[in-house]
Amino acid sequence: MGNQCKGQYCDNEYREEVSHTPLDIFNKIVKIQAIIRGFLSRRQKLILKNNKQLLMEERRILKKFGFHKLEHILTYKILRKKNIKIIVQDTQAYVGEINSQNQPHGIGRIVYSNNSYKEGEYQNGELRKGIYYFNDVILQGQFQNNLLHGRGRTKFKDGTTYEGGFERGIRSGYGKLIDINGNIFEGQFKNGLLNGDGEFVGKDGRYYNGEWLNGKYHGRGELLFPDGQKYIGEFENHRRHGFGQQITQHGQYVGTWKNGKQYGEGQLLFNGQQIKCINGCYK
Repeated sequence: MGNQCKGQYCDNEYREEVSHTPLDIFNKIVKIQAIIRGFLSRRQKLILKNNKQLLMEERRILKKFGFHKLEHILTYKILRKKNIKIIVQDTQAYVGEINSQNQPHGIGRIVYSNNSYKEGEYQNGELRKGIYYFNDVILQGQFQNNLLHGRGRTKFKDGTTYEGGFERGIRSGYGKLIDINGNIFEGQFKNGLLNGDGEFVGKDGRYYNGEWLNGKYHGRGELLFPDGQKYIGEFENHRRHGFGQQITQHGQYVGTWKNGKQYGEGQLLFNGQQIKCINGCYK
């Protein structure tokens, strides 16, 4: 997951504060602060005068300071608090509130040289609630040991998204997953997969509502197919297995299934007639 730090902030790498940094870094930080303060004071005038000019100025500030959005500065009010510190190191920089041990504590933002960043609420050097962006992956929510823990959201480079519960960085509890193809999985997750009650809405028109085991249909459920067929009954390992009822254009079949196929005795109800068949009514 890119740069990750546990316990104290990167083994106290960030304790080297501005007053102890090389002169060129100090001057650069002072210049950036001055640019931002000047921009914030001019922003209200520009907003009414020329939106295009405002946008260009905003982009210039973002590029210099390394913030993803100007709103991150305004929302967290980093520059307006008295106990704000800027702590730098060769490949990383922190701007925000600290505790008496010079650890990030309160609202702050960490920027890495590879363009990844963390921002939000810190507690004794660790991000507790906020955003972690790296390699075009966005993690947002509650954190513990640099992992999502509690409620959160993820968005990956391929477009896959998830919103719901997490446990130590793994999908856990109720959530909703939309994969790269637009298929939707919603329900109870365990170890990153649907387990228990859940729902699937396929981009191709398939629909399933029922019980799951390790991401597969397993137990009682209802499966609808794009062509209008419907199966209500038992599943095992993602296949129709056990007793079930299937409704098709030919009628209605009630009987047993094994590994996805009709097996044993069953009955076909068609045009008011009841037909008994063995190992399948459709040839």
